[in-house]
Amino acid sequence: MLQDRRDAFHVFVHAPLSERIARVRERAPATEDIARLIRDTDQRRADHIRMYFGCHWKNLHLYHLLVSSELGEAIVARMIIEAIQDGPFHLNYLPVDNLPLRIPAKALQSGVSIKD
Repeated sequence: MLQDRRDAFHVFVHAPLSERIARVRERAPATEDIARLIRDTDQRRADHIRMYFGCHWKNLHLYHLLVSSELGEAIVARMIIEAIQDGPFHLNYLPVDNLPLRIPAKALQSGVSIKD
């Protein structure tokens, strides 16, 4: 997906199944078998990406950055922003202020930095 584009920054945010279950439970508490829902959703995503893009979505070589969501939204968001702004590819990207990212406001205002 957009692998040949020099203006695309590829990030894979991963989480352990227990964390994913907890997050889904918060959003859809009436769901009975959350682990199965997650596995089914992952399978549909994998099938879609394989069918339309000819690659496996968990191929780590497709991504510039892999990060665990266990670090928290603020830190993960800041890591992604700093990787775009300060990484070796930063000249190929628009300033983060102009990107249509859905980053929690607290992440942008928290002052959290991976450089600190």
